[in-house]
Amino acid sequence: MKKFNKNNKPSENLNNVDFSEKAPSYNKVETLDDLERAERVTHAMNRVAFQLERSRIGDYVTMMGKPIAFLRLNFLAGMARGLGFGIGFTLLGALFLYILQAIGDWVPFIGQFVADVMVYANQLSQLR
Repeated sequence: MKKFNKNNKPSENLNNVDFSEKAPSYNKVETLDDLERAERVTHAMNRVAFQLERSRIGDYVTMMGKPIAFLRLNFLAGMARGLGFGIGFTLLGALFLYILQAIGDWVPFIGQFVADVMVYANQLSQLR
């Protein structure tokens, strides 16, 4: 690695560098084992690349570069989750009370409890 001085120029004199030496070649395939190993590595790299594309990591990295858009997206996602939770809880609660009311004819204690809940719900709805 060359060091740079204050003028942003290499501090080493390039006239004294010997460029006649060749860099070792790592791309040579000399045996069948090397070819098979290279094919396995290539296959594994292709699988990793496919999974990265499928996970849309590029979109995530792009979004991390825009913090305002990232916050807006997460805020809207949180609002949608909260709304879904509220609607789901309401529907399941109503279904639960309906089933309890249907069973309430057979079991007096549950029937009285459901009746008390319904009276309370009616009182709340009249206040509004």
